[in-house]
Amino acid sequence: MTFAGELAEVDGLVFKGDRVVVPRDARSEILRRLHSSHIGMNGCIRRARESVFYPGLTADIKRVVSACAICAEHQAMTQKEPLLPYAALSRPWVRVGVDIFTLRGQDYLSLIITAMYCDVKLTYLYVTIC
Repeated sequence: MTFAGELAEVDGLVFKGDRVVVPRDARSEILRRLHSSHIGMNGCIRRARESVFYPGLTADIKRVVSACAICAEHQAMTQKEPLLPYAALSRPWVRVGVDIFTLRGQDYLSLIITAMYCDVKLTYLYVTIC
């Protein structure tokens, strides 16, 4: 797979899109910096995809994080909790959920009302977040 058409040079730096292409001799330092906060494999990959690029970057991140004792210890401590179902509802409006999210630059408030008989209603309201 070639990406030569995606490369651009600006002020002596080579970019692939908005990510800096890392030269071979700087890759180990970039890996060290990406991994310095021990945010785990997915966190390091996400961080790298925001700013840097070189062929094999994801594989190198996986190798570094997999060999890290601190990351392994933290991963063991942060096991996901199993999903637990709610008990059956006895009347409407017993359970109401609210969340705030951004979609296409707009902030929304999501209101989820769970009524009897598994009837779920979803309403989106535009709100201004201060």
